[in-house]
Amino acid sequence: MEIEILVVTHGRIAEELINTLKIIMGPAPALDFFPVRKDLPAEQIKKDYKRLTGTILQKKALLILTDLLGGTPTNISMPLLEKDNVEIITGVNLPMLIKAVHKRKSVKNVKKLAEILETAGKKSVLNCRDYIDRY
Repeated sequence: MEIEILVVTHGRIAEELINTLKIIMGPAPALDFFPVRKDLPAEQIKKDYKRLTGTILQKKALLILTDLLGGTPTNISMPLLEKDNVEIITGVNLPMLIKAVHKRKSVKNVKKLAEILETAGKKSVLNCRDYIDRY
C-alpha cells in the first residue's frame, strides 16, 4: 500500500519544511502538510483535519510527522492510531523528512518506515563541537 506523508505542525513550519525539501530533492508526490493555525477555532481545525485524513486513508497508509509531543498537531492525530495503517512520529526535522521521502520508495510498510524515521531523527540531532572533537 502506498504511504502518504502528512506533516502537521503549528503555524507554517510544515509548509516551510516541505518547501525546503523540494529545493533539495525536487518534487515529492504523496507529501502534504496541515497547519494548525491559532486564528481558527479548535472545532474547525479538527473538522478540517478529519476530512483530510479520511480522504487519504481511503486509498493509502498514512505516516504523520508532527512538531511537538503534547501539542495540538500531535493531539489531533493520536485518535488515528486506532487504525493499523497510521503511524505518528513527533519531533519532525528536515533530515527526518528527507529520509521519509527517500525511504518511502523502498519501504512499503508504514510501521517499518516509522521505526526508520525515529532512529534517523534522533541521529540528526547532535552537538557540532562534540562531532568535530570525535572526528
